[in-house]
Amino acid sequence: MSGSSITVDRMFSQSHAKQVFRVDQRLVACYAWPYCDDADFTLACEASLSPAERIRANALGAPGSRPAFIQRRAFKGWLLRTLGHGESALHTPGAGWHRRSLQRDTQGQSVSVTSTDALAIVALANCERLGVDAEPPATDTDVRALAATLFTPEEHDSVQRASDNDARVLFHRLWRLKEAGLKYSGLGLAQDLNRFVFAGHGSGPLRVQSSSRLDQHISMTTPAFFECRFKGLDLALALPATSGGAGRWQVARAIPQDPWQNGSATSGRTASAKGRSPAPAG
Repeated sequence: MSGSSITVDRMFSQSHAKQVFRVDQRLVACYAWPYCDDADFTLACEASLSPAERIRANALGAPGSRPAFIQRRAFKGWLLRTLGHGESALHTPGAGWHRRSLQRDTQGQSVSVTSTDALAIVALANCERLGVDAEPPATDTDVRALAATLFTPEEHDSVQRASDNDARVLFHRLWRLKEAGLKYSGLGLAQDLNRFVFAGHGSGPLRVQSSSRLDQHISMTTPAFFECRFKGLDLALALPATSGGAGRWQVARAIPQDPWQNGSATSGRTASAKGRSPAPAG
């Protein structure tokens, strides 16, 4: 193992956080990595990427997007390698769940990645599909105008009729859930943001309504949708629905199973969210 690999492994090991959530009869493990401003660390991370990942990184032009992409992909790779060597990702003491490891090449296990200005988040679960999204509310965004452009008429009407604060909360909840659903389906935002439709108001319950434009030829289990909070962020999760389980007809809460499991204190080089451009998902 090279010196740069040891440095990357040490940083990821010491500075990530983990939280396990119960989602119906499954567990989802969420890991967070705070982006670091150190150029040498980013260079070391880049050395661990595949040629295809490096090409994609070099094509990114937005300020801050390239180092964030490199660190995010390197963190995901490190995490999967670590779990493949025996660390338990989904283990809750006393909850009746046996210890298990998540490996890159093991069938029936899925990974999904999302990003904010300051954090890379990787979700792992023992199921065939998984989608996760984090979208912190932006106070300077005209959510009513965006809802009119992006969402269904019914969803836009719900945002329009809400108070200013509830409208902002609802818009970002809908966006997170829709993007988690698209990741679950293996699709991008450009392919149909309204593939999944939700009805409700503000921070209250949301009903799940599949769009009439849902492709019936796609062979997959209908997703169930869940929300949770991790590292001060609201997350949306999409997983295969289970018979009689929550999340298929109404968005449900994922239940935290243990406190955050953090590495050591993050380095002073860790970037704050302020002033960083949003990084593309991937």
